[in-house]
Amino acid sequence: MENKLEILKASVPFATLTGVVVGALLNSRLARKDKIRDHLFSYKVKSYSVLAESIIEIRTNLEELRSSLYPLAKKETYDASYVWEKLRKVVAAQALFLSDNTSKNLRELSTEIFAIVEYETLNRLMLQKKKYEEEQALYTVAIFACTKFIRELQNELGISTLNNDK
Repeated sequence: MENKLEILKASVPFATLTGVVVGALLNSRLARKDKIRDHLFSYKVKSYSVLAESIIEIRTNLEELRSSLYPLAKKETYDASYVWEKLRKVVAAQALFLSDNTSKNLRELSTEIFAIVEYETLNRLMLQKKKYEEEQALYTVAIFACTKFIRELQNELGISTLNNDK
């Protein structure tokens, strides 16, 4: 029995040393994962900032195009297809950091803007007079979709909860 007790006493420093080494390795691994996660999140925030800026610019373009529908308004030098192409480019540039939910919201927004492009293209092809109310409604829906998308981005990044904590 005394022999076993001596062995146990002798093994305590080795067990302690082994525990410290294992703990240090696990802590190092967790710290590395946290650092990578923080780094990726900072890239995601930068990516979403660029995306938000572009969506706000697209919303402004859509508002300008909608206001140019009035008969005496200044006509813009670009059309809805220019705005849609701008959206496609920014989505492609930021695709790496988009979550599934954000990608889905972007597809919905893209669909709303493409509806305007389709409407304009069909009217040009069929040489019909555009119906002002229909086109204005399409622009209004797309503008609202831009605003909704910005709110969704804020929710995903947790900005809305930060603002509510004040």
